[in-house]
Amino acid sequence: MIEWSSVSEPNLEQHIQDIEIENSNLASLYVALSQLHSSLDVNEVLGVIVEILLNFVGAEEFAVMIADEQDTLRPIVAHGMSRNAVPAISKSGMYASAIESGQPRFGAFVRGPAPEGVSGEPSVCIPLHAAGEVIGVLPVWSFLQQKEALTHIDNEIIQLMSKSAGTALEAARLAMTAPPEPGAKGYYEAFAGLIS
Repeated sequence: MIEWSSVSEPNLEQHIQDIEIENSNLASLYVALSQLHSSLDVNEVLGVIVEILLNFVGAEEFAVMIADEQDTLRPIVAHGMSRNAVPAISKSGMYASAIESGQPRFGAFVRGPAPEGVSGEPSVCIPLHAAGEVIGVLPVWSFLQQKEALTHIDNEIIQLMSKSAGTALEAARLAMTAPPEPGAKGYYEAFAGLIS
């Protein structure tokens, strides 16, 4: 049993502050995850990915890139630049490392516009997982000017994005291409036909 008289006031205040920060971090992770899986519309899911990277992580220049049939990474959305400004990228360097390992890769932390733009290696390369495969990446070339470094919660959100963003995109893609809609005629039959 803790005797409160033996706990110094500054230590107690620091402990309470640490708990409040951890609770805030957990709430941020929950909000990010629930937002990511709140829609089955590809454009809305992409919007949530952009919002999470911008507002929760402080990314400034980044893209969502999906691998095509030739394993070339092609942008489907970009922030901080035009999507057309992001070239198709072969799986090499940090991109290949992130895809092969299935883990986010970290390079030099860059604030403000990246000096080499999208032609240089990204600051962070986040692989996108779906159905046990890596379907693409989220390269982040730079962070907002006021961001000084990646924090523990930033790393947690980056891990969350790696594991969940690809799944959310794939679920939305499938939902938009696989009729019928819930409640429509044939919806039950479509599900029942999937069960063996």
